[in-house]
Amino acid sequence: MRLTQCSADQVIGRNHWEVWPYLKGTESEIIYRRVMETGKTEIIENVHTLPNNTRAWMEVRVHRSLDGGIAFFFRDITDRKVAQEKLEDADRRKDEFLAMLAHELRNPLAPIGAAAELLQMVKMDEARVRQTSQIIDRQVRHMTSLVDDLLDVSRVTRGLIELERARIDINHVVADAIEQVTPLIRSRRHHLGLQLTPDAPLVMGDRKRLVQVIVNLLTNSAKYTHEDGQLLLKTEVRNKHVLIQVTDNGTGMTPDLVSRAFDLFVQGERTSDRSSGGLGLGLALVKSLIELHHGTVTCDSPGHGKGSTFTVCLPGLLAEDQEDNLQQAQSILPKSSSSLRVLVVGGSLGAHALN
Repeated sequence: MRLTQCSADQVIGRNHWEVWPYLKGTESEIIYRRVMETGKTEIIENVHTLPNNTRAWMEVRVHRSLDGGIAFFFRDITDRKVAQEKLEDADRRKDEFLAMLAHELRNPLAPIGAAAELLQMVKMDEARVRQTSQIIDRQVRHMTSLVDDLLDVSRVTRGLIELERARIDINHVVADAIEQVTPLIRSRRHHLGLQLTPDAPLVMGDRKRLVQVIVNLLTNSAKYTHEDGQLLLKTEVRNKHVLIQVTDNGTGMTPDLVSRAFDLFVQGERTSDRSSGGLGLGLALVKSLIELHHGTVTCDSPGHGKGSTFTVCLPGLLAEDQEDNLQQAQSILPKSSSSLRVLVVGGSLGAHALN
């Protein structure tokens, strides 16, 4: 009755076909009849949808009974099947990742090879040489970024990343991150709104890694938002925690993708121009690095085409810990009654000053 999720009245005194009428005409019925004819025990595995809409896998041993009928012995193998499905899914995603890795590493090689060949074959003026060398430099930096992500994932999965603990103002971290992602935002003509709290959002953490977290979140939003999109980054102090939130009006995510967004090698639908290319490592690194800081990160999306929101929550420093740093943290903010600062980065207007 535990396996069938049925009451005693629904099971006792009823035959097999009355309890599971949907098995009639299936392979299970063929096996049952074969056991009755041959007398040889057989084992089958069936998946059943229970009344609560959950799936249950059962291993069924079918024997011919002494009275000429058949006897069934059931064993719940749901946990084993779920684990097996997860392993198969991980193996499939690993294969997809290796294919993406080969593609992403091969892409920069074509322009590098063409530029190198051009330098060897043609006598060029200084300006053309400089332009060609810049192509090589850009592609090498792109490949270096991919390899750095791979190395970071390797270090995280093996527990080899050690954080440098220091008191940090998250608003300073945000400024460093924006400086790094501005070229990407400009190239896609996005508009970035920035709202920073003046409430001394201090945390204990590794500045370099927290910058990496925000860069990855902004890069993800920029890539999965069509050109001329809207991005918003906010910081907030709430209930002794510091919140960092990145919102976009991009492609959004299905509920299934939301639940797997921080898994290794997971990516949303890739656009035809491959502007959302990459290895599917950025958000996984975000989650690992935030957990090393004893924080959490979540994502939310109303659905495909409706944008996404990523929220990082970090433990804030206690009031007594902030006292020595409060004056310094507030000194970077303008003298204003407003609690917000706004920055807009646009492709045609460049970076505007903080208001």
